[in-house]
Amino acid sequence: MYYLLSWRRWLSFLVLLILGGLPLISQAQTSCGTSEAHRFRMLHDAEFRQQIHQLEEQMARLQQTGSRSAVNGIYRIPVVFHIITNPINLTGNYSSPEYEMYTKYNNGWSRIQDQLDRLNDEFASSNIQFCLAQKAPESYQGVAGVPGSWQELSDGINPSFTSVGVTYTVHNSLGNFQASDAVQVAAMEAILPFNQPQENHYLDIYVVDQVINVSYQSVGGESSYGVGYPFDDVTVISGSVGNEDVNPGAYSLTPGATQGKLLVHEVGHWLLLKHVFEVDEECNATAVGMTGDHLPGTPSQQESHMNYPGTPPAGIGSGITSCNGSSPLYFNNHMDYTSDINKITINGVKSFVTDQNNRMNNFAGVARTQWFSVLNRIQTGIETTGCIPNYTPQNFTAEFTADRLTLCAGEEVSFSGMGIDHLPANSQITGWTFTFTETSGATSAQTVNYGGNYPVTFTLSTGEATSLVPTRYLLL
Repeated sequence: MYYLLSWRRWLSFLVLLILGGLPLISQAQTSCGTSEAHRFRMLHDAEFRQQIHQLEEQMARLQQTGSRSAVNGIYRIPVVFHIITNPINLTGNYSSPEYEMYTKYNNGWSRIQDQLDRLNDEFASSNIQFCLAQKAPESYQGVAGVPGSWQELSDGINPSFTSVGVTYTVHNSLGNFQASDAVQVAAMEAILPFNQPQENHYLDIYVVDQVINVSYQSVGGESSYGVGYPFDDVTVISGSVGNEDVNPGAYSLTPGATQGKLLVHEVGHWLLLKHVFEVDEECNATAVGMTGDHLPGTPSQQESHMNYPGTPPAGIGSGITSCNGSSPLYFNNHMDYTSDINKITINGVKSFVTDQNNRMNNFAGVARTQWFSVLNRIQTGIETTGCIPNYTPQNFTAEFTADRLTLCAGEEVSFSGMGIDHLPANSQITGWTFTFTETSGATSAQTVNYGGNYPVTFTLSTGEATSLVPTRYLLL
């Protein structure tokens, strides 16, 4: 953490020194700052680089097997939208600036719901669902002096209401947010202390006036990629949040980002997808940080389709060819830079292809377990809300975790329970069994001697009911 914050401060000082009094912010684009930030860290942070290399090796093995961690279930992840703006953008006469933000950015709530629906529509094939959090962390005081409370909003006339799953912040500088600026990150986490150690886990989506990348350019959004980020979240411009397909003209959206798909793009990064054009100008994917997107289902291309924002195409044919010289590419992929209207199914090819869906699902099962665990779903309140349709618990459920998911021959891995939900009344656990490849028994430690992918299941019993936990995969 200290090393990372140190180079962030150095970067900020260097850019300010070089640019002096020149304007730092360019016109907002619907492009993305994730790749540039990731490449910078890969070049300057050896520990992070090693973590990413290990993660990519693990993901490659899972991809080769075609396995998925949640084939028979859905990973449900609690989400909080943090709407942040400069006070200059608020001009109304409401009793509180936060209520004016609610009116301005939500248009009576529909905008956030429209965006959430878009996320869930696009990630449905990944078996990943995003649910608006119902409970706030104890470290957050939406109402002063009340830990774990959401903000209460009022227009001064009608009764106040609670802003469940959404926060509203008026700030002189954080509306123009740069995730690579240590000072801004510290200020953001002081005001919005979500995802603190030993607390609930949320996918925090920061909706701001401008997103600033590491080169001090204005972009549409930015996200953490993989592991090891102190600010493990997603940031997008406010003009991209919503979906005019559902509510035409109900709110103002940025041209090219009118259907809520810019956030889909950034959440794709949060789930370990890269841009489909992640190679250099000579199609070289071997330089540090330039490794392609690791997926054969999305042929590498030399550039984005940023310059092709027109009406939806009838098929393929953009003038951009893949790196192997094959026919022109589809330009409807969510991890490209085409406008929202182009990110539709074309000739049977969806905006997330099968390889991308599998990669996101596998990464969630490997690195996002704390977000979708039973315990976290209970603590964030999404387990008993409308996020889970017709939710009527029949049997108790349990989940487990491993102290490592990649190991070498002869090394030992230990499993432990993560959470138990809906244990029948007056019942006690009477037995549990880990099944590790061909070996099973009431033990949580196993030794691996041969290479391969090892499925692990965990069965818990009360004598009257049994819970079979979704499989995890260990890689040797």
